Amino acid sequence: MDDGGWGESYRSCETGVYSQHENSQVVQTAWVCIALMEAEYPDKGPIEKALTMTMKRQQANGEWLQEAIEGVFNKSCMISYPNYKFIFPIKALGMFAKRFGNDRLL
Repeated sequence: MDDGGWGESYRSCETGVYSQHENSQVVQTAWVCIALMEAEYPDKGPIEKALTMTMKRQQANGEWLQEAIEGVFNKSCMISYPNYKFIFPIKALGMFAKRFGNDRLL
């Protein structure tokens, strides 16, 4: 997305067809960054942009706000996983630091 993030709507599970969320999502953006780094994607630009967006959404107390639904159980029950907003952004930021050192994110 324009802000560097990614986001998919839970409706993808309902319809079986990819459905872009209207806004990027911190958790889903972190998943993409983790995947790109695990795959050793050669262009760090998209990862930097995505993690910059992630950092901009971080609150003063260090947390991220709950955004859209992250999961669907058995195609019937939409689920928010409240710890995902801590686990995956922190993992993605840590992986970036490990892979690229102390390169500053804007």
